[in-house]
Amino acid sequence: MDPSNQNTSPKPATKSKQKGGLPLVVGVVVLLVIAVGIYAFVSNNKESSSTNTSQQSTPQATTADKTAQLSTDPAEAATQSGEVTTLSIWVDTGGQQVSAVQTNLTYPTDQYEFVDIDNTGSAFEIQAESKGGDGKIVIARGQLGGVNGKQLVAKVNLKAKNVTGSGNIAFTDESQVLTLSDSPQNILNKTSGATLTLGE
Repeated sequence: MDPSNQNTSPKPATKSKQKGGLPLVVGVVVLLVIAVGIYAFVSNNKESSSTNTSQQSTPQATTADKTAQLSTDPAEAATQSGEVTTLSIWVDTGGQQVSAVQTNLTYPTDQYEFVDIDNTGSAFEIQAESKGGDGKIVIARGQLGGVNGKQLVAKVNLKAKNVTGSGNIAFTDESQVLTLSDSPQNILNKTSGATLTLGE
């Protein structure tokens, strides 16, 4: 047997092992690099998401200025027994765009009788609620696209009973003026009702 053949026969096997081992090591290194890259990418996305969430929540947390007012016209009036007094309910948005108004009012049942609510001329086309009786009046109206400035909400008709004295028509704390936005805010700042004096 030729000795040279004995010396050379293991060499291909050794080379074969080296060739097979090198791709395995390279594959492991590549997988580690990919894993580290994915971890870094996910971590960065989480930080970025947290930052974006924090940045997006800032404007939502900001409270809109309370600039709106609700009032009645007239603020004072004299009535006689059996007469019907009409009170116009107005909203002044104070320069902000609003989409809805809810006016809750009270009146003395011993002096006045609720007649009806007149929506003629209202700046709000959507009628959500309109009722009165037992000393309470509720008017809720909305407008797509919103309204701005001083606008008529509705008119309330009350009939004076056969008594004398004065009575107050007042807004309650449930009254609201809501901004036109994805997250409407109540910007009602002030209300002013009416004082009606009754005579025989």
